[in-house]
Amino acid sequence: MTETVRKYTSLTALVALGEALRQARTEADPPLRLTDIGEDLEAPRTWSHSHLSKIERGKEVPSIELVLWYEQRTKAPARSLVTLWEQATGQVYAPPAHRAPDVSSWAIDRLEMTLDLRPDQPTLTHTRDLIAQTRSDAYSILYDTKEVSSANGESDVAAVLGGTIVERTRVENTTVERARIDLGRVVEKGEWHRVAVEHRLPSRDIAPYLDFSLRSSAVREVQMVVFFPAGSTPRLLRFTHAYAADLPALIADPFSVENPEPAREVIAPDAYGVAMTRFLFPVPGFHHGLIWQW
Repeated sequence: MTETVRKYTSLTALVALGEALRQARTEADPPLRLTDIGEDLEAPRTWSHSHLSKIERGKEVPSIELVLWYEQRTKAPARSLVTLWEQATGQVYAPPAHRAPDVSSWAIDRLEMTLDLRPDQPTLTHTRDLIAQTRSDAYSILYDTKEVSSANGESDVAAVLGGTIVERTRVENTTVERARIDLGRVVEKGEWHRVAVEHRLPSRDIAPYLDFSLRSSAVREVQMVVFFPAGSTPRLLRFTHAYAADLPALIADPFSVENPEPAREVIAPDAYGVAMTRFLFPVPGFHHGLIWQW
């Protein structure tokens, strides 16, 4: 299916934002071309001429990264464009706290999420294809201990491919746990490594959805596979580009057609009760996933 990146509070607000971006660019001293915005060597990334043209005409929603770059490059008053972006998207921009640059040791190239609802104790397996950003022999994951079962006094989470969990540390004042995985080898910068981690869930009575939200645009693909119990006939909905605030209403009534957003599509499991879908280059910050009703 064709993905449509959303989203905005109103078309009027989106058009106003686009016009303000264009005005800031053309009234800069000296006036700037679209290529001056999109291809500047000091920009955090590059943007195509056609994409910027659609942004300024109110046809697409700009990222906060792009709006901040417009402010910086055009020397527009601080937050003048950000405020319009907040009005157009319904989001609130919170500048990151000042800290030393945090260079991650790993980038996720591809993620596969496999949920098996057939056994009495379901399992959720995350398989990550990782690219080393620095030389490393370990990888760390986070999970909420409330969402997994316990075994022998520990969270029932285990690395089943690509390494072994050697250390677990509770994040202070939370139910979140950090686990360090020994990869069994030194992975050089630029090399690929695959890690699969299995989470055993407390019971089959779990929330009827599986979703994810990314912080990086480096992930090129996320695959989802759900195994349903034999003989079950769930209704399935695939959704993309949902805000966190959208999820409660979406989960409660996923098949409502009153609101066209977030984008969604009804899909069906195969004859063996397996649902499979994938999300190509999922947009960071939004939630994407599957919801089902029995």
